[in-house]
Amino acid sequence: MTVRGESRGWRAALAIEDFRALWIAEIVASAGEQFARAAMAVLVLARTGSGPLAGLTYALPFLPAVAVRSSRESPTDTRAAPPGGR
Repeated sequence: MTVRGESRGWRAALAIEDFRALWIAEIVASAGEQFARAAMAVLVLARTGSGPLAGLTYALPFLPAVAVRSSRESPTDTRAAPPGGR
């Protein structure tokens, strides 16, 4: 629901200073997390000389998200989505 004359969308959302600051903080945090993962993999590679172990080190932090997502979305779920996708 919108008020007459009020625009919706990304431009309107990013015009709000607090929301824009939140998104910038999220981008910086995500970039920092990726740099930390890459640095850890490089450190493991330098210490052990093992590429597969370095790859495993990079991939392991993704497992909790994959496990949660797969537990919520079963590929055998045959229930039809209700109209409107809700």
